[in-house]
Amino acid sequence: MTIRQKAYNLIDRLPDESVAMLVSLMMLLPKKDVLSDGVQTELSEKQLAFRRMQDLREISKSYDLGDLEEEVGAALAEKYGSI
Repeated sequence: MTIRQKAYNLIDRLPDESVAMLVSLMMLLPKKDVLSDGVQTELSEKQLAFRRMQDLREISKSYDLGDLEEEVGAALAEKYGSI
């Protein structure tokens, strides 16, 4: 049995919630950049970092993070009061 087959068997035994978490973690792993036709391309470090940032943004959309502006405003008001 190959490592891929072992992984599929383990994933099949996991509950759906755990599979979703595993997929989120897998998206964070560095991966080879391959075009849709299978041709590998050389990307600069900046391009790779930008692509990873975009991937993280997509992943974070699935979580209910609330209103960031409201959180920042509340934190500033708590720390400094109303000046």
